[in-house]
Amino acid sequence: TEESAEKIRQLNLDEVKIRSPLTCKVNGGLCSYCYGWDLSKRKLPEVGFPAGIIAGQSIGERGTQLTMRTFHKGGIKEESITEELPLVESCFENRFKFKKEKLQDLLNQGLDKFYERFMQIMHAVYKKQIDDRHFEVILRTMLQYPGKIMGITKVGKEQRSFLATAAFRDAIKVLKEAAWEGKEDNFQGVKEKMMLGLAV
Repeated sequence: TEESAEKIRQLNLDEVKIRSPLTCKVNGGLCSYCYGWDLSKRKLPEVGFPAGIIAGQSIGERGTQLTMRTFHKGGIKEESITEELPLVESCFENRFKFKKEKLQDLLNQGLDKFYERFMQIMHAVYKKQIDDRHFEVILRTMLQYPGKIMGITKVGKEQRSFLATAAFRDAIKVLKEAAWEGKEDNFQGVKEKMMLGLAV
């Protein structure tokens, strides 16, 4: 609550341990305490809150807005955001290299080191106009295997649900294979529920 946050501020502590989407221990989801406040309602989100959908929409929509605008700096230099957006894609697809250092190399040095560098890139591109936790929600999915980072497309392709897989690959082929092999889907994921029009 705001009252709790104010009490912590008044204590003038050097360090405070906080929860975040990256540290949440819940399997197959994200708890409201680690996600934090739903700023639109000024309270913790309820069960079923579409954190992943909101994260993807927030990042994607801002990228779309930025591609339609050119920044003018002092009327002298023009800088197009379209030159920087491929950098974001390379990070989300785990193809980014910085001075020959890959994201996996940074992760091997520790989650803090990895997160710091990743967010430096996001802040540079998006000018700190997106809530950090939206990136954390996406990163949580990319880091679902301890000590290993996967690109978001690869994460989607490795889904156990054949419906979720169909969202990332040749849908007809995936569905044919699932029918031929007699696969079953419990429709627990967000993608499957959205595809079937079920409550998320």
